[in-house]
Parts: sequence; C-alpha cells; structure tokens
Amino acid sequence: MNSAFLRLNQKADENDERVSKDDFSMLKEVHLDLCTHKAFFTEWVNYGYIETMRACGGHGFSIFAGISNMLVDDFPNMILEGENSVLFLQVAKDLLGILRKVSSGSEKGIS
Repeated sequence: MNSAFLRLNQKADENDERVSKDDFSMLKEVHLDLCTHKAFFTEWVNYGYIETMRACGGHGFSIFAGISNMLVDDFPNMILEGENSVLFLQVAKDLLGILRKVSSGSEKGIS
C-alpha cells in the first residue's frame, strides 16, 4: 500500500507541475488514479475492520476492543469525496473506453 501511495503522490506532483505550465495532459490519468485508489483503499480498510471484528467473535464487537470505534471513524471515507460504488462505476467506464481505443488501434491509452 505504501508504494501505491508513493507512486500516486509522484504522479499528482508531476501533474501539478504540468498544470502550472498550462499542460493538462495528465489530468484525466491522475483523476482516474485518485478515484481508483480512494475507492479501493477505503473499501479495503472498512471490510478489514469488519473481518477483524468477526475473527474476534463477540469480543470484536465490544467497545473495549476498539475495532468498532475505528470502523465508525473511517466508514464515512467510503462516502465522503465521492461514494465508492459511483467511483468504481466511473473508473470501470473510463477503463472500458480506454480498452476500446487501444483495441481499435486509435490510441495508446492514457500515456
């Protein structure tokens, strides 16, 4: 996960540099990456909490275990800044569009 964050951060920084020079060529790619990462990692974290609670049995649901508190704190991230199911659909639509272009030979894809 750390390497994914580092790579995404590098791409966002590169995009910022380009945008400051009126070059918007990476904008769609970075937007797609940000949507993908946000949706995937917030789902992964929240379902990880739920599986951890289940693995602990009744103790996992206890307020003293602290897992339910983390879930309550992090769950809104699946909805804030773009609801995950919508983001997954948006990413899938864009990826299918890129696949069509690449398959037809009209473009190389996103850079």
